[in-house]
Amino acid sequence: MKNLKRIVSFFLSLVMMLSMMSITAFAEETGEDTLYQETDPYVYVFMDSSVVPDEWKGKMAWYLSSHRPEFVLKDSYDIREGVPTVIALYNSSENEMMKTYCLDLQVETVSNTRYRRLNLEDSTYFSDENAELLRAIFLNGFIDPADTSDLQNAANEWLADQGMEQITDLTSAQALSATQYAIWLISAEDEFADSTIYNATVPSKDRWLGMIKYTDDPNPKETAVIDDDGNNITEKNITLFAEYLLNLDGVAPSTVLVSDATLADADAGDAVLEDDDTYSVTVTVNIDGVKDGDELYLTVGSGEKTDAGYEKSNTVAVTASGEQAVTLTGLTEEEANGALSVEINGQQTGSDVYMFDAPGNRGTSQTMIGYDNSVMPVHAKAIIGEEERVLKIYKTTPADEQGNTTPLPNIQFVIYQVATTEQIESGEVVVDSVPADEDVTKYATHKNEVVTVTTDENGYAEYNFTRNGMPDGVYMIVEHPTASIKAAIAPFFISIPMTNETGDGYIYEIVAKPK
Repeated sequence: MKNLKRIVSFFLSLVMMLSMMSITAFAEETGEDTLYQETDPYVYVFMDSSVVPDEWKGKMAWYLSSHRPEFVLKDSYDIREGVPTVIALYNSSENEMMKTYCLDLQVETVSNTRYRRLNLEDSTYFSDENAELLRAIFLNGFIDPADTSDLQNAANEWLADQGMEQITDLTSAQALSATQYAIWLISAEDEFADSTIYNATVPSKDRWLGMIKYTDDPNPKETAVIDDDGNNITEKNITLFAEYLLNLDGVAPSTVLVSDATLADADAGDAVLEDDDTYSVTVTVNIDGVKDGDELYLTVGSGEKTDAGYEKSNTVAVTASGEQAVTLTGLTEEEANGALSVEINGQQTGSDVYMFDAPGNRGTSQTMIGYDNSVMPVHAKAIIGEEERVLKIYKTTPADEQGNTTPLPNIQFVIYQVATTEQIESGEVVVDSVPADEDVTKYATHKNEVVTVTTDENGYAEYNFTRNGMPDGVYMIVEHPTASIKAAIAPFFISIPMTNETGDGYIYEIVAKPK
C-alpha cells in the first residue's frame, strides 16, 4: 500500500538534470546510418519534499483523507500510511505538480522514483473497458474542495434517477475516499472484491476523520454524523458517491500517445532486390495523436544497436497522424529477411487522463492515474520479424470417465518475473524445475508481479510478452484460489521462449493446461 513515510535522500543534481532534459536531437543522415539519441520518457518524479523547488516544498501529497479501508486500519497506526490520498507527482520538465490517485493497493510510493505517462488502454493491468471507466471516474471524482458541491449535485441527479436516496452534506474527505475507493475497485479488483470495506468510525488515536491538506493546518476534526435512524451519514455518503462513480459511462481516450503498443502492428514489406545487388525493406506504422508542435521521429534499424545507433538505419520525421513509411536500404539478403528494430522517439502533446508507471514491473513503485496536457518526451520500440512470445493458459476440469473436460471461466493466474535469460545464463539466478515454497515466497511479490490474466468463457487466458515489452526469461505462474475449484494448482515456472523437445529450437507460443 502507499507509504508516504518511505522518503529516502535524493541528490538535487538529479532533479536539476531531469528539469533540464531536452528533447532528443537527431543528427543528419550520414551514409547508410542515421545517428540519434534515444529519448527518455521517465521525467515525472515522486520525491522527497526537501529537494523539490521551493514553491512545491511540502507537497508529497495534496490531500489526505483518513476515511480509510478496514484492511488498512488493522495494520496501520500512522495518519500518512495507507490513507486515500491525492498524490503530488512532479513534472520535472515543466516544473509543475500534478494531482494523481493510486492504482495499486499494496505497493509503496517510493521516493525518488521516476515515472512516464502511458495510455490507460496500453496497460496490462486492466481491460480497455475498465480503462475507459477509470478515465470517467478520475474526470468526475474529487480533485479540489471547491468542486465538492458540484460533485454532490451530479451524484444526486444520478441517484435520483435510480430511485436511490441522495447524498447530504458531502465533505471533501468523503469525496476523496469515495473516488479512491472506486478507482481501487476497478484497477485492483483482483486484490479485493468486498464493496463494504469502508468504515467511517476510525479510532481517534492521533487520527483525523476529516481531510488533511499537507500545506495547511489539518482541518477541524470531522465527527461521524448519525441521523435519527442511527445511520452513519459519513459512511453512506462515501458509499453512494462511489456507486455513482462506478456506474458512469466510460470515456474514450481523446489523445493517444505513441507507445510500444503503437509499434506492435508495424509491418515490414517483402525485401526488394535493388540494381546494386543490395536489398531494401519498407516498414509501415500507423501513428495516432500527432498534434502541431509535436516532434516525433520514426527509426527503422538493422543489426546491433550501440550508443551511436544501429549498424544500418533510417529515420523520418512524423508530421501528421496516419500511416508512416520508412525504407531501409543497402541491406544484405540476410539482413533484409531478418529482424528489424522499429523505434519512435521525440516529444508529444498529451491531453488526457493517463497512467504513470515506474520502470520495471507493477510493484516497483505505486502506479498512478492523473490528467496531463504537457508536451513531454516519448519513446517506444518493437522488433519486426521476431517470433512473438505468447503464453496461453487453458483451464478445465479434470477429465471424466469418458475423457471429457469442462472449460472453467473467471479463473485468475498471476504472472511473476523471476529472471531474464541473461541472469539465468550467467548463473546470477538459479532456479529448479519446480518452485519450492521459498521460491514462491521470494518471487510472488508485488515488485515481481507482471500481470493477472483471467480465463474467458472457453477457459482460455492469454498474455503476449513481446507486445508488452517483457524480456525473455523465467516466469512463475500462480493460480488464485476460487470457490469454483476444489484447490488451485501448485505454482509453476515457465521459460519464455521454451526449448523444443529435440533441443534444437524454441517454442514461442506456449500453451499450459493446468487441471
